[in-house]
This record gives sequence, structure tokens and C-alpha cells, in this order.
Amino acid sequence: MCISGFDLDILISYNIRMAKISDNNINLVKNLYYSKKLTMKEIAKKLGVSIDAVVYCMRKNKIKRRSLIEANVISFRNKKLSFNKRVKLLPTQEQLKLIGLMLYWSEGHKSSTSRGVDFANSDADMITIFIKFLREIYRVNASVVERSNTRDCKSLALWAT
Repeated sequence: MCISGFDLDILISYNIRMAKISDNNINLVKNLYYSKKLTMKEIAKKLGVSIDAVVYCMRKNKIKRRSLIEANVISFRNKKLSFNKRVKLLPTQEQLKLIGLMLYWSEGHKSSTSRGVDFANSDADMITIFIKFLREIYRVNASVVERSNTRDCKSLALWAT
């Protein structure tokens, strides 16, 4: 079997990244995992080792892993926001912000299990204003706005624009 130079480079870098985590770094792993809330992948990258090395180190030193729920909460908190709120608003934008917030307060669905912005109204003018609020004040990408289950074709067309 012949190994090309490119394959050899991959094998060498792979072997370097399979390095063991030294006993001196066990407390660092604990700190990064528990206090800094880093993922095992982030710890591996920070220490210059493979994820397998981090998993092995944690198992060997009885470092308790997070539950799936804990991992999901941390992942959600570290996730980049899907919007970019304007900070400096013109007077007309300030009015739009207040109108949009009032519309959401009265027509939006709010719960601890909500996964996004739910707006329950079939009035075309209200939908237009609410979409304008999302796009201009919170700079929500049009692809983030989902279509509502509605029978009103005019309302449905507004969500699609």
C-alpha cells in the first residue's frame, strides 16, 4: 500500500491530535466543562486534542457528563441570535417598535415552550405592520418568518413576501 504525502500529513496531524490530556490539565478540563460551560468539542479544540481524548479523560477521572437537557440548555444559550435589534431608532421607527410590541402583546403567543414568534391575526393590515416591525426593528431575515395556517389568501401572501 502506497501512502501519498497528503495522506501522510493527515495521519501525522491525526496522531498529534490524539494526544493524551495530562494529569496537570484535569482541573482545567473540569473548570472548562462545569464553570465555563464549554462543550467537549470546544475543550478538545482548546487543549489541542481529540474529542475522544476529552471523553476518555472525563471517564477515567469520573467527571460527570451533562444530561441531554443540560447540554441542550447550554447549546441554546450559546446559539447566535437569529435577529439583530436596531439600537438607534428614528422617531418613526420608535413608533413602529411600540406598535409592533403592542400587537405582539395582544396577538402573540407567549409561553415557556414557544420556539419562535407566533402571531395570531388574519387582518392583512396588522400582519403587514407586524412583519414590517420584525424586519425593520429586529432585522429578522425573511426566511425566519414562517407562514401561518390561514384560509385568507391575502394574509398568506403577505407572509410570503
